[in-house]
Amino acid sequence: MRLKLTLIQERRKESLPVSTNYYICAAIYRALERSSPEFSGLMHRRGYSSPEGRRKFKLFTFSNLNVPERKIEGTRLISFSKKISLMISSPVEDFLQHLVTGLFLDGYFFIEHARFRKGDIQTLPDPEFSETMEFSMLSPMVVSVMRPDRSKEFLKYNDERLPTVVLKNLLAKYQAIHGHSFEGDVSTFAIRFSEKYLTRRQGKVEKLIKIHEGRAEETHIKAILCPFTITAPIELIKVGYDCGFGEKNSVGFGMVKA
Repeated sequence: MRLKLTLIQERRKESLPVSTNYYICAAIYRALERSSPEFSGLMHRRGYSSPEGRRKFKLFTFSNLNVPERKIEGTRLISFSKKISLMISSPVEDFLQHLVTGLFLDGYFFIEHARFRKGDIQTLPDPEFSETMEFSMLSPMVVSVMRPDRSKEFLKYNDERLPTVVLKNLLAKYQAIHGHSFEGDVSTFAIRFSEKYLTRRQGKVEKLIKIHEGRAEETHIKAILCPFTITAPIELIKVGYDCGFGEKNSVGFGMVKA
């Protein structure tokens, strides 16, 4: 299920970090805690895991912040908008119910120090799912593999390993959601990035996102922002649509629209 959250800006301008991922994630957890400290704590500490328990997922994602009137000043995004919006998605009903309850209990949504009043919360309909679908990205997709030294290698859009890594991630999320392995045929799985978009962008579709920019804990994440076509069983496509494709979904990566 997918929600669209409209936020009302009461002051003439608000200053936000260019990379809002961490702060939006923190605001979501604050809303969950207002509704249920127990549920928020479980989500933050454990999340959901496959039956083997090897991998844990939060099973939600959110879009980039939609700020219609803005300008960039260094590492800051200055909003002059009366309204901004954000989409949040999850297959977990309890998560969405606690999120909405928490937002109603406190009418404000803080992104770092910027304050927004809660506006409308809309439930968005799902698209008609099929085994081949075209998606554009509402937030960039992160795909990585572990190097022998345990550091992460972020994959580029044209890395031949990428489809296999994306598929394994979808299968693990499916297990975490349903409690059992996916038993369908995945032999035709494919993911193809838009050649038209790649040509227009001259192949420059990688983004470097800085989390906690300017702080000691600053983290750099390389992600892909490019429309793609995916061929897969409908059940796995729905997992990606609901939870996000790739990794780091709960800090705002991998959300798509059809």
